[in-house]
Amino acid sequence: QAIKLIQDHPDEITEALYRQLEGEKNNEVKTALIRAIGSSDPEETRYVPLLARLLLSPKTEIQHAAINGLLTASSPQERVVPILKPLLDSQEAEARIRAAFVLGRLGPEAIDSVQKLISLAQTSTKSEQEAYMKALTRLGQSAAKPLLLHIYRQSDSAFSKDDWSVRTLAGIGESVVPDLSSALASLSPNIKVAALESLTQLSRSGRSALAPSLALIQDTDPRVRSSALKTVQALGIAPSDLAPRLEAALKDPSKEVRLASVKAAAAAGRGDRARADEEGRVCEQQPARRRPGDRPVGDDRSTRRPTRQDRPGPTRCHLG
Repeated sequence: QAIKLIQDHPDEITEALYRQLEGEKNNEVKTALIRAIGSSDPEETRYVPLLARLLLSPKTEIQHAAINGLLTASSPQERVVPILKPLLDSQEAEARIRAAFVLGRLGPEAIDSVQKLISLAQTSTKSEQEAYMKALTRLGQSAAKPLLLHIYRQSDSAFSKDDWSVRTLAGIGESVVPDLSSALASLSPNIKVAALESLTQLSRSGRSALAPSLALIQDTDPRVRSSALKTVQALGIAPSDLAPRLEAALKDPSKEVRLASVKAAAAAGRGDRARADEEGRVCEQQPARRRPGDRPVGDDRSTRRPTRQDRPGPTRCHLG
């Protein structure tokens, strides 16, 4: 009978739910009301602004219900984005962060918010910045070109692996590699370094950019040469491709380039057993030590203890 009542009188039921929601004090009931209205195919010009207000609730369960409603709206680009974008200008950091979270989850539908998110990431505090970086990362390829344009506009600035725009581009993933490859052809050393640092963080996912990265080992700027050596190492260059270029790099006038070339040579010489850690040290897994009771490698007799080849040895890290 209840189901038939809702089917026969949907508008009246939905209106009653709205009225109850406005005055409801219990958070559990309020959350249920939000979901019930959403399931009644509500008019979004009324429902979406309501959800945007509820998104700012201090109660987590109400926030989640509002987020779910916003993410399942039928016309997010037309209904949700125009309502949430003004929240990015709010004086309250929490309002900006929650709006950015939903906009990021909407993906390409929220492309109109990219420039504002970039502006907020550039000017906000470290803790707040992470929220905008995550939103831009979720927007994916839609954010890649605007982010690179931001880097081009900042070409007078020095970029590092810790720069928020470098990290965000890397966070977008493999789809950004063609754009980063194009940036390697820039005349600006700072832009080339920014692209190389992003590719380094992408590691082998950016392997298609290996050739242009390798060419920059002979760039005129020592910062570019040093970054390029780190990048080709991260992208998984074959020792045979790296060796012809190392002799000159090892004699480079720049200490940073020489240091980067030594680390690249050390890692390449160790093949797949070696890697570089965050401090630039070369880390190598040592051979396993035999323990009493181990059977020799190749012995397939049943035993409780593993062979030496089954149990990895310790990892040792040192400067190249």
